Amino acid sequence: MNCNISIKQFLPLTVAIILMAASTAQAEVSLSWSPADTAHVAPGGTGRLSIHLDEAINIRTVEVTVTYDTLVVTSLGGGSGALYTDSGYFVFDGFEEEPGSWHGYAIIMGAGEYLTGPGELLFWDFEGLADGTSPVVTVEALLYDEASPPNLIPDVMLDNATIIVHDPLTSVQDFPDFSGMGNRLMVAPNPFNPRTRISFDVPREMQARLSVFDMRGHQIALLHDGPIPAGTLARDWNGTDDQGRSQPGGVYLFRLETPEGTAWAKGNLVK
Repeated sequence: MNCNISIKQFLPLTVAIILMAASTAQAEVSLSWSPADTAHVAPGGTGRLSIHLDEAINIRTVEVTVTYDTLVVTSLGGGSGALYTDSGYFVFDGFEEEPGSWHGYAIIMGAGEYLTGPGELLFWDFEGLADGTSPVVTVEALLYDEASPPNLIPDVMLDNATIIVHDPLTSVQDFPDFSGMGNRLMVAPNPFNPRTRISFDVPREMQARLSVFDMRGHQIALLHDGPIPAGTLARDWNGTDDQGRSQPGGVYLFRLETPEGTAWAKGNLVK
C-alpha cells in the first residue's frame, strides 16, 4: 500500500486543520447589558438593566446570576426578556433573589422549539437607595442550545455592569447671573454623539478652566485651562477622557471656573 502523501496534497489539509483550530480557540458567545456598561438613577428613582444576546445563534435556555450592592440599590424583580415573551412558545421562567444577588432563567419547553438571537434574554428592575456606585458582577452566565437533550454552549461572556445612584441637584447649581458674563453655559448639540460644543460668554480677558465630569464627580477631561479673550468662546468635547479613551453613554457635567464665578451645564452622550 502506498502511504506517500505529496506536499500539494498535504498543504490544503494542514491549512484546513489550522483554520478549524483557530476558529475553535476564538469561539465565544457575547452577551451584553443595556444600557451598556453604566446605568444612572437618582435616589428613589427606578431603572432597568437588560441582558441581550448579540449573535444569531439558536438557544433554548438562559441562566444568569449576578451580585450587587444593597447599600446603593434595591431589587424590584425581573423576568424573561422580549426574545422569550414575544416568541409565542411556552416559556418556563423564574427570578430568584437573595440579599445582594439574583438568579434569572428562562426555558423554551416545547419539543424541538428554540429561539434564534439576537434579542433581549432577561431584565432586572431596581431602585436607587443612596448616592453611590454599585458594581453588577456576573457570577455565572449560561446558555443551552436547541439539541435534545440541550448542550451547554461553551465560552459565554457577559461583562460586569455598573449602577450609579446620584442626585445632580446635590452638586450642580444653576449658572449664576454674574455681572456682564451672561447666565448660561451652552452645550450643543445635546444629546450628542460623538461630539458637542460648549460655548460661553466672558465680558473681558480672564483666566478660565473648563472641565468635564462624570456623574460620580470624577473629572474626565480638561478642555481649557488658561487665559481667554473677551467675547464668545467655544470648546469641543469628543466623548473621550484626557488619555483619549472613549467614554460610555450617559450624562456628563461641564464646569466653567473663572474669577467671576463657576458655571455648570449638563450634556447627554448617546451611544
